[in-house]
Amino acid sequence: MNTHLSSEQFDGVLSGQASQDAKLHLSGCAQCSEELASLRGAFGNFREAASAVAEQHRLLAVTSTPRRVPRMAWGLAAAALFMSIAAPFTVHRRVAVPIEGPVTQNAVTMSDEALLDNVQNDLSSSVPESLLPLAATSTNATDVTTSKESQ
Repeated sequence: MNTHLSSEQFDGVLSGQASQDAKLHLSGCAQCSEELASLRGAFGNFREAASAVAEQHRLLAVTSTPRRVPRMAWGLAAAALFMSIAAPFTVHRRVAVPIEGPVTQNAVTMSDEALLDNVQNDLSSSVPESLLPLAATSTNATDVTTSKESQ
């Protein structure tokens, strides 16, 4: 039976855990030997590329150190922020105005009662004060109409 190696068997050969049957087959099968050589070449190229990329990353990590901001700069920035917040409060500070004396309740009550009396007087009159001149003319007109009717 002349079957070729499976992918699992190629994997075993590449990882160094080849079975005796796989070694024996590789010695007699040119096609599987070529396939193994091709896989070893591809993995070798991959290993070289991976190590080159790792070396580049290592060099970049060593040479490029992040620039740190000194503590003095952070302190100055914090002080400037504090001053920009505190300055308006200190400049526009409210001055407390002292109260001259206690407010008496009687004065407020008196003015309320006077206001209520004025409202009551306004409501009790038949014609508001602002319309009194009109009321006088209308009463004259009604007097004229009643006098014409009586004649």
